[in-house]
Amino acid sequence: MQKAEAGSKGSCTAALPGWCGSPVFPEGSFRARLKETDATETGGVPVKLFRKKQSVFAAWLLSYVSMLAIPILLCIFLFSVAQQSIEEQITRANAITMRHMRESLDSRISEMKTILLDVAWDKEVAGFLSAQEPLSTAGKIQEVEIIDYLKQQLNLTDFASSLYIYFGSSDLFLTSTGAYPPADMYQLNLNLSEEEYEDWYDGLQSRGSEYEMLSYRMGNQTYWDGLTIHMYLPFGSRGSATGRISIAANADQLVQILREMGNSGSQSFILDGGSDVLVSSGEDAFPEELLETGFSDQNGTAYLNTEDGDYVVAYIGSEVCDWTYVSITPREIFFSHLTGIQLATWIGMLLCVLLGVANAYIFSRRNYRKVRALTDRIVEEGELAGAQGNEFEQLGQYIELSQNYKKEIRQRLDSHREILRKNYLHDLLFGIAQENSAVQESLEGCGVSFTSPYFAAAVVDGEGVQSARGRLVLESLFEELSGEQLAIWSCRIGSGLALILNPASADGGSLIKAALERGCSAALDQFSLPVFAAVSAIHETIYSLPVAYGEAREALSYRIIRSDPVLLYHEFHEEAGGSLRSVFSPELQRKLSNCVRAADVEQSRGLIRDITESLAKDESISADLARCVMFAVINTVLNALDGMKALPAGKEPSRRLLACRTMGEMSAVLSETLDAVEQCAAQQAQQKENGLEDGVKAFVAEHYADYSLNISVISEAMQMNPAYLSRCFREKSGVSLLDYLNLFRISKAEELMRKTKSSLQEIAEQVGYNNSNALIRAYKKYRGITPGKYRELLSQEEEQRS
Repeated sequence: MQKAEAGSKGSCTAALPGWCGSPVFPEGSFRARLKETDATETGGVPVKLFRKKQSVFAAWLLSYVSMLAIPILLCIFLFSVAQQSIEEQITRANAITMRHMRESLDSRISEMKTILLDVAWDKEVAGFLSAQEPLSTAGKIQEVEIIDYLKQQLNLTDFASSLYIYFGSSDLFLTSTGAYPPADMYQLNLNLSEEEYEDWYDGLQSRGSEYEMLSYRMGNQTYWDGLTIHMYLPFGSRGSATGRISIAANADQLVQILREMGNSGSQSFILDGGSDVLVSSGEDAFPEELLETGFSDQNGTAYLNTEDGDYVVAYIGSEVCDWTYVSITPREIFFSHLTGIQLATWIGMLLCVLLGVANAYIFSRRNYRKVRALTDRIVEEGELAGAQGNEFEQLGQYIELSQNYKKEIRQRLDSHREILRKNYLHDLLFGIAQENSAVQESLEGCGVSFTSPYFAAAVVDGEGVQSARGRLVLESLFEELSGEQLAIWSCRIGSGLALILNPASADGGSLIKAALERGCSAALDQFSLPVFAAVSAIHETIYSLPVAYGEAREALSYRIIRSDPVLLYHEFHEEAGGSLRSVFSPELQRKLSNCVRAADVEQSRGLIRDITESLAKDESISADLARCVMFAVINTVLNALDGMKALPAGKEPSRRLLACRTMGEMSAVLSETLDAVEQCAAQQAQQKENGLEDGVKAFVAEHYADYSLNISVISEAMQMNPAYLSRCFREKSGVSLLDYLNLFRISKAEELMRKTKSSLQEIAEQVGYNNSNALIRAYKKYRGITPGKYRELLSQEEEQRS
């Protein structure tokens, strides 16, 4: 109770072992920030550090129970495999049953067809086909013999119940019981109340269906349905039938066979080639779904889902006719053997779940007692007073809190040391550190140690230094290049980065250059940070670092003309000379301006390339002079572009050019600008060429009466080369410019000859010819006749009209 009260007053409620119970925490520490955050978010009311979580016992129990999913899934898998295997066995057994059904039925159908063939090939039957009424004595004898023969054939089988022949020539039926005219046969032996006699009789004269269900009469009132097979005579002929042999089997016998051969609880059907039901073993109708889809194979098994239930459909095709035998069985009857296996499987899975949950509870509780005892001890001792959540979360929070305290202390120490190190290095570069101060000792206390008295300074610049992330990466990258022969320390100067280099000897310039080149290359390749460095000469004391830093800054200014990744001060420290006129003379300025105005892109690029290469090669050029040359080139190009107005508004490169820091950047921007100029000039030329034809025709229509009008005058007016103008005009109009001019003048002359009585000399002068002879020559060349002939033709037309 005392500990809880102390915790509520802000004392050491969640302190680590060894800390005092004071509510005052070190400024900036983890616990202090946590307390400030709690107070801010809740308006001064502390928020509990831990929230109540589910007990670890429940988590363990859930994990153990989830392991039961493996044997359950295994049982389900084994059951599905067993079910599939049993289904295959049942399907195979059903296929065997269907084959037995087919063999039994096909044998009887074959037996009936054999009788039909024997009767069809009998000589007496074949001879009687041509007999006519009234029959002769020989014909009557032949009739009696055929009736006896039919009795004999019918006695050969116990499956067929009726056998008769219709002879079309004599219009007579012969059966095993006697001879009948069609009307008597219809009334005495057939129960055809649904079919008119005329229709039935007409069907005897043509070849119809081979199979037919007919209702036969036995005696006066007994009827039976017979599956009748017809064979038309003469046998093998495709012409009109002169007779028909028919044999009928009692449909009840077929039904009995279907019931005996079919499965228990199933219904069997016999379908003909048109999918019509001939015989059914039950009273249910054949499913419409099967009639719509049909059967794609000769035999097989299909599953039918209907509103009444699910069924298994087995079918097989006859081998002696186009019939199909179908057996339809309810699915629960078809797979009745699976019910016991399915029930046993579910009982096994239920027992597995019950026993598994019981074992999981026992083992989880036994393991949980040890963890619970440990957390209760920590809470009771005040280490985690007020903590909530399950036991593992409490232990994890306790460990995390301990680690955070250690990390906080370590970070505070490291941050102070890093700040001191940066300040000392900054003071060295800017000359703030005094020579009599204990610089070496102070630096060593911050982790900086120099191994030699030789020092140099470097400045890292470029796009990669502009961001805070880039500077942080570059600091670590260059310091990692330190080795036994060269130590490198970094220091931020404003938004830039400076390096203090400590080579092992005075001739370590090549080693410094190689290290900086590796650093610049690694920054670009690994981190996409494009940078370059400028390095000073090597000095002998640490207090000469300000001079070295100034040399590095001076070498950095030569970046405007040099593209090297590392710039060395000793390459530029000599006295620089030269003048603007010597590098970029007025003649060169005019030449560059003219090339830009003429949209001569290649020549302009060549001049700019020559200027930049001369600046890079001439070591006597100072950085200030190079900067002047760069701005002079930019000014020349901008003036030329402003004069020719080649670029549309909003696309002038003035801002991009003035933002260039190096000659290389300027060359790239100018190259893009010249490409745009070339593209605009090409578009303007294309536009001018597209309107060329209309312009030339308008000019000719306005000045055709001028004697001096020719191709040269027109090309001068169009501001184009005469040959180029003629070629373009021919491509656009299809005629040469000279021919168009003459044809236009001739059309005007014809108009004057139609409307006026002027002489040819006067007309020639009005349309631009010097005299009438020139008009006559041109007119005859293009029209094939003279102007005088043309006037004669006009006169004749007027006389004809009048």
